[in-house]
Amino acid sequence: MLLLDLPKPDTSRLARSPLELVVCQIRHERRLVVGEGVTALAVHDALGGAGGAYPAIDEVTGGELNVQVGLGAPNVRETKTSGWRFASEDGTWVITLMPDNFSLETSAYTTWDDDFFPRLGALIDAVATHVEPTFEQRIGLRYVDRIDQLGLTDLQAWRPYLRPEILGLVLHPELGPGVTAYQQYLVVELHDGVTAGLRHGPVVQPGRETVDYQLDYDISRQGGRPFNAAAIKAAAAQFNIYALQLFQATVSDELLEELR
Repeated sequence: MLLLDLPKPDTSRLARSPLELVVCQIRHERRLVVGEGVTALAVHDALGGAGGAYPAIDEVTGGELNVQVGLGAPNVRETKTSGWRFASEDGTWVITLMPDNFSLETSAYTTWDDDFFPRLGALIDAVATHVEPTFEQRIGLRYVDRIDQLGLTDLQAWRPYLRPEILGLVLHPELGPGVTAYQQYLVVELHDGVTAGLRHGPVVQPGRETVDYQLDYDISRQGGRPFNAAAIKAAAAQFNIYALQLFQATVSDELLEELR
């Protein structure tokens, strides 16, 4: 069931893109085989190995606290997990492989069709082959935009560039001039089982006179289902469209023109 009727997005590339970070993470049931070096090597080789896009490989560890409550004092047990991190030479592209999830992230995003999606597809196929998850538990695609190209020095100056609903209290005739900072988080249901978390607000750094604006979109679906590489890729591609639609629904045409 389609809940929102968003306009078809404009897919032309922005010359002054505000994208700061893009992350896609897929969660699945725990597969301890990920901690083994032979698994890491197999996945790494499938992605090009030492001569490929992610020549650097490092082991990473994490921990979880499990608390069992019963008669007497709670029993607290820490479980350590081991995984792997593959990175490009300049560190702008990173793959993380953990027992219950894997992800691709970049701070050097260019395009979806020609860059991010082929890398993501290769990673999904490598995990399906060498880790062999049984269940997909969550897919999340996150886009973090930090708009700093305009050099605005006042929050009120954002009026022409963001939709009025985003600016909210900033537009209040009496209170608006006094608003200097805020952070808002809301959840939008896009489709049956697919939601978007939107976190947004101005960013002011000490020592700088400009007021930037951050828009953080996290599109996801949850719920156990068979791990199917083709279905996961299709879902991620649809999430990319949703993210673009949301971005274009929250900014103004004036901003898009400034970024082109």
